[in-house]
Amino acid sequence: MDGDISCGIAAAFVNQENEACAQLVSMWVAPSHRRLGIASLVEAIIEWARLQGVHTLRLLVTSDNEAAIKLYEHLGFTMIGSIAPHANDLSLDDYAMTRTIA
Repeated sequence: MDGDISCGIAAAFVNQENEACAQLVSMWVAPSHRRLGIASLVEAIIEWARLQGVHTLRLLVTSDNEAAIKLYEHLGFTMIGSIAPHANDLSLDDYAMTRTIA
């Protein structure tokens, strides 16, 4: 929150079938707050994962979201590749990215 304005959200969950893995989901940043340090949301999720004993954090990003892909790469995520067409726009793909938690 930035005062009364929602500026971003991030959530994660531990995979119930493999507790060494977690998934970053629902990452969104308001256009007005992009490139202003909102990466701290992802850093908080990485720290949460570390405290949960997670070894691998995974996420999905839409293929046309170059800014997000660059941010995730800067934070240590690597591209796994395209996994499926994006549900809301079949002309795009969802890319999987992963990061090891030390």
